[in-house]
Amino acid sequence: MNFIEAKIISEKGKLFVKFSGYSFEIAKGKFAALKEYTDKNVILGIRPEHIYSDVDGETAGKFPITVVAEIAEMMGNETNIYFDLSGKHHIARVKTDRKISA
Repeated sequence: MNFIEAKIISEKGKLFVKFSGYSFEIAKGKFAALKEYTDKNVILGIRPEHIYSDVDGETAGKFPITVVAEIAEMMGNETNIYFDLSGKHHIARVKTDRKISA
């Protein structure tokens, strides 16, 4: 699991999560559960398999961030991508057929 320090903020009647220079709108269906965290620091947890490469439009409708792969570890049916985000190490698990360079 990737743990990222973030903050929930409210702007113009919408909720956003902000971290590492990125800001993403929170779906309205999650407002009730997250409203009490407005203007508070939170820990955002993202599973490695929920981070996608941008090959073939796989990230359509998702929240794009740009990272530099430090290590690409081929595991057979998947590749583990190790990267840094705001000074902390994280991992993404992507399909092996994706072209990744580290």
